[in-house]
Amino acid sequence: MNRQKRIEFLAATLAVFVSAFVIYACVGYVGQEETLQTVESMNLTITPLSPAASGLFAGLSFSAVAGAVILFTRYIAAKSLRFKVLAAALWPLTVLCIGLMMFFCLPYQVYNLVKII
Repeated sequence: MNRQKRIEFLAATLAVFVSAFVIYACVGYVGQEETLQTVESMNLTITPLSPAASGLFAGLSFSAVAGAVILFTRYIAAKSLRFKVLAAALWPLTVLCIGLMMFFCLPYQVYNLVKII
């Protein structure tokens, strides 16, 4: 992968991370009072996640999904029509591959950042 593709990949996944972080941090902040009231009314000792933690988890999750889809799309674009048809026919396996790729997206993003620098 060349430098331009690495920068595009990093920019796309970073944009998804930032937008998901902001949205879910706001949702976590708004829902925090309701969660505390529910927890108190049920006599539980559960501490809800802070808005920053909610945003971080959502940002990493959505960023990993976007990264996996981008990488899989780039991979499948270089394959033959026969392979593409087979991947479409075996879509549960294709979705599983994308799901497994999500676990490698964060280390791959760090690797891309090192390679860009």
